[in-house]
Amino acid sequence: MKLQYLGTGAAEGMPSVFCQCEACEKTRKLGGKNVKMRSCALVNDRLLVDISPDINAQMIRFGIDGSVISGMITTHSHRDHLDLFALSVRAAKYGTIRRPESGENSFHIYGNRAVGRVLETELPENYTFVIPGILKYHYAEPGVPVTLEGVTCTPVPANHDPAEDCCVYILHDETGDILYANDTGTLSPECDGLLRDRKFRAVSMDCARGTLPGDGHMGITENRELKERLEKLGCVDSGTRYILNHFSHMCGLVHDELQELAEQYGFEVAYDGMIVET
Repeated sequence: MKLQYLGTGAAEGMPSVFCQCEACEKTRKLGGKNVKMRSCALVNDRLLVDISPDINAQMIRFGIDGSVISGMITTHSHRDHLDLFALSVRAAKYGTIRRPESGENSFHIYGNRAVGRVLETELPENYTFVIPGILKYHYAEPGVPVTLEGVTCTPVPANHDPAEDCCVYILHDETGDILYANDTGTLSPECDGLLRDRKFRAVSMDCARGTLPGDGHMGITENRELKERLEKLGCVDSGTRYILNHFSHMCGLVHDELQELAEQYGFEVAYDGMIVET
């Protein structure tokens, strides 16, 4: 499986647009991997995990052909993960594509009920040029796997926004399993049944809180706890990669500083464009 991080920043990105905090000023000066667009990812070049407000810049920067992407799985309905304008362009009257392999011009979106409500109400209300029927919503029920582009995606309940049923995902193909876990704080004990008996080749973890205590996002402490928990469940081994993702300026650290800290615990720090292959 190929997982590419298109963006590794939290809702405000790094640097945040108008922010003058030390972390944002340092990010502007250093550039490189310290700069982080809003989070989303691409699996096997054909399946999106969320769609960020930066998706057009991300696709241009990393040479991605969006016309071959047939759908996406969504973690939740917050607009840094569900950009309605980008979706409207996919279904616009002036932006159609040909799909000669299947003859279908649909774009399939899997997500919770909140995602469905947004697509049903806000999208047609605000983007009247959308062709009805191109964007197809499917309810992603926690614990029930769905298969898209050869990847089996199992929603796992997240701990993020109590107003909706946010989820993270277990991604599986013939090469093995990847746990893609953001946005979320500490996962509930009920998730263990879905995690047990897996063999994760890579674990991608939310680290928006950095060195701060976790809440609806994890920090280094919660990342360490999740690693220990997965070890006890027997679903990781010595070859498993642990990758931190979804960073914010709130903890005051930039990529280079986070990497130095993460290495102490066997973690990697994700950067925009990073590719993980299993």
